Amino acid sequence: MNSLLSRITVLGIADGEPMALALRDRVVMAELIAGGARHLAHFPDARGERFVIGNNIAELVARLRGALAGDESAVVLASGDPLLYGIGATLRRHFAAEQLEIIPAVSSVQRAFAALGEPWHDALLLTAHGRPGEAVIAALTPLRKAAILTDAIDTPARLAGLLLNANGDCPAAVCERLGTPEQRLRRGTLSEIAHQTFDPLNVMVLLPEASPPDDSAFGVPDEALEHDGLITHLEVRAVSIAYLRG
Repeated sequence: MNSLLSRITVLGIADGEPMALALRDRVVMAELIAGGARHLAHFPDARGERFVIGNNIAELVARLRGALAGDESAVVLASGDPLLYGIGATLRRHFAAEQLEIIPAVSSVQRAFAALGEPWHDALLLTAHGRPGEAVIAALTPLRKAAILTDAIDTPARLAGLLLNANGDCPAAVCERLGTPEQRLRRGTLSEIAHQTFDPLNVMVLLPEASPPDDSAFGVPDEALEHDGLITHLEVRAVSIAYLRG
């Protein structure tokens, strides 16, 4: 299966981000277009069969297998990056990599950190979609910088309450409707977020303050250590510790 016709196109969509005309034409002309109702609404002029994705992944996989077998052009629509806790990752469990053409858009996580002006190369990326909030919290003990994709059950308020009970308070933010005219950023602390309500389309970001390095033992005097007279000089110990921390 080497031609584009015999591959499933998994296309990311980012709210507020224009789509290349060639990609839009591919969606409009596809024989099968699958996605959430919100995604499908972006393409009222699409000509092919519409498959609304919900709690029906088995049916979706079966229909896509049929499309591959029949050389039908198929496009699956996703939010942002399809491989970031998205439908692309789900489909990859059922199809070989060469059967999928993944075309990502800017993810909601990228948008959230960009809107907050925060680097995210060191952030933990988590989702509450399809898993209990308690499992998310377990990955955040101790607290660290993280982005959490929330859902209707594990809302930012509920997750903030769980985090407070497990780890205590810390700075955080909830980024709502990213990339749309209704985009809103709400910064605060977990204790404040725990008592608020938010738009269902949101990303929760944890921004705990980094702990200062513990220098209490950096230059421990000789007399504070047990030794038999053979001991490295204090200055050498300090330099060695600095290199180890480096």
